[in-house]
Amino acid sequence: MAALFRTGSGCVVENIPPGGNIVWKDVSKYSPFGISGPVRGNERKHIVTMTHSVRNSVRAKHTTYSLGESGLDLEQDGVVMTVPYGDIKRVNLIAYAATNGRQGQLSLLTRTGEKLVVRSHHFQGLGQFENRSETYGQLVRGLLQRISIANPVAVFVTGSNLYWYLWAMVLALSVIVAAILVYALVAATPPIFPMIMSISFIVFCGFIAWHSLGTSRQTPFDPDAPPANFLSF
Repeated sequence: MAALFRTGSGCVVENIPPGGNIVWKDVSKYSPFGISGPVRGNERKHIVTMTHSVRNSVRAKHTTYSLGESGLDLEQDGVVMTVPYGDIKRVNLIAYAATNGRQGQLSLLTRTGEKLVVRSHHFQGLGQFENRSETYGQLVRGLLQRISIANPVAVFVTGSNLYWYLWAMVLALSVIVAAILVYALVAATPPIFPMIMSISFIVFCGFIAWHSLGTSRQTPFDPDAPPANFLSF
């Protein structure tokens, strides 16, 4: 997997896996992806392109995301659109509970107010998702570093305050249901079916809500060291 890291000379080094090349990229003049300086290996300029293909939902089109020279490339039905790295002003990483476990979502907000959403899992059908978090994680890591170079004032956060409040409400509801169940057991013998449903709600929803609260609140993060639990699922 390729990775970018800064050097003291104002350059960025893209570390190519064994057998590849190392490309030095001069970013001192705010041009993060113009190649300059020595090219090691077999003296051939070579850049590893990270891609992630996914269909977000039933209403969305299948999209291939690639890290281009100057921006994030989106390809749909053979048409390519580029979102310049420097135009992205806010990055939000979210992890949420789904039918097959946790899934990840990357939300990008541009200077013009446009919003772009990339998800870690590929929609295959109702309730069916294919885990593509390996390519998702690689794409997001590379994208975060490129955005931080092209736009030093960009904001990077994890979580969502809206999700946090929703999960807090679910947890509070689980506590209320538990209290009602305890009262019913003490006062009299409740019907079996409502009791089973109540216990199932408390165990399932309460556990998910408690676990999700820890990762739902909005928190700033370092784009050079994004939290792994928002990239791998």
